[in-house]
Amino acid sequence: MEERSLRIYADKTFFTKLTSTLTKMLIPTKIGINSVIISVKRNNVLKNYETFKQIVEQNNESKKETAEKKYEETYSLYLEAIDKHVMDSIYKKVKNGTASEFEKDALSKYYNIIKIKDTEYLEYKYRKQKYLLELDYEAVQGLTKEKLLNKYKEFYITKIDALYKGLLKHFSIKLADNLSSQNRDIVYEKIFNVLEEYITTILPIKLEISENNTYKEVIEEYDRFENYAVGKLAQNELIEKRMVLIALSRKLFIHSLPLIVAEQCYIKLLKDVRSLIVDTKIAKKREKAYPWPPCTSAPVM
Repeated sequence: MEERSLRIYADKTFFTKLTSTLTKMLIPTKIGINSVIISVKRNNVLKNYETFKQIVEQNNESKKETAEKKYEETYSLYLEAIDKHVMDSIYKKVKNGTASEFEKDALSKYYNIIKIKDTEYLEYKYRKQKYLLELDYEAVQGLTKEKLLNKYKEFYITKIDALYKGLLKHFSIKLADNLSSQNRDIVYEKIFNVLEEYITTILPIKLEISENNTYKEVIEEYDRFENYAVGKLAQNELIEKRMVLIALSRKLFIHSLPLIVAEQCYIKLLKDVRSLIVDTKIAKKREKAYPWPPCTSAPVM
């Protein structure tokens, strides 16, 4: 799927120019075809998701396995269609200089995921699925079809929630390995980044579509997190925000981010506070960093 860059000579031949022109002419057709295919695959996976969900609700064990298999097969075909769209359409548009800033950014994110495939396969697997779902979720939002969007949101949240949990569980297991101090800090950063991404982009959707105040217990911490969501944060404010993230994780990711891992994250943050106090030369800033922790829901260690 990855194409090597070709050397482009300034003195192009007639046929090179013709090929370039034809490619640009064919791109809109490719985009149209890919969009239709994605739409068909999306409708198939939504249909099979609804069928599987109903069978689960009915506790119909005899049909559950077949329905789940069909649902997962259509899900794989759906992701393949989005993946093909990235390579057939977005890649070629970027290569030919006709891509929008959104498309350039989308391709950059795609390759950042692809490059970890050989070294971090599990992380790659979760991140790629998440990326493809996010890409199509934005496309569905742009269609202004409220009925489709509402139907899609439930499927989207179910799948993407599982992917975030998979990432956090993967990072939790990695912390149990004999890592160097530097590599351990990298894993901590990944945990904090995934938690912040989830609470910024996914939790608001869950709060919007949830029934019976399912997430009522996280509202207070979520409101506190939003206080840190605007503007550039000082180092002590960044640490405070991460404390809130860990507090939220204890209610959202009990099994994916076990208590022992949450405690390790707290210890990491307390070490960051100690370093901040030691390194801060200005008395007022040092005093501001000292009264800790700001989050009352942190567990006693």
